[in-house]
Amino acid sequence: MEEKKIMPLLDRILVTEKTQTPDNGIYLPTTPTQRSFLLQCIASGPDVKEIKVGQTVLIAKYAGVEVPTTSDQKQYIIRECDVLGVMA
Repeated sequence: MEEKKIMPLLDRILVTEKTQTPDNGIYLPTTPTQRSFLLQCIASGPDVKEIKVGQTVLIAKYAGVEVPTTSDQKQYIIRECDVLGVMA
């Protein structure tokens, strides 16, 4: 099934968890998976002023809504005001 693109509206951004794949290509988590607070912006709405696509952002713990996808990566739509900082 083909994955459809989601374009955020207004001041929202679409973020995904950054994958941490080791050199051998197999990722085995040692602890139960928790939601990451460092996410990568993959799309932004027309009213977003401070965040650019490709930047890594730090978000609040309960910010955003999970977007259902067919891939194993989790994606979230969050408001720009829920971003606490941008990684330099």
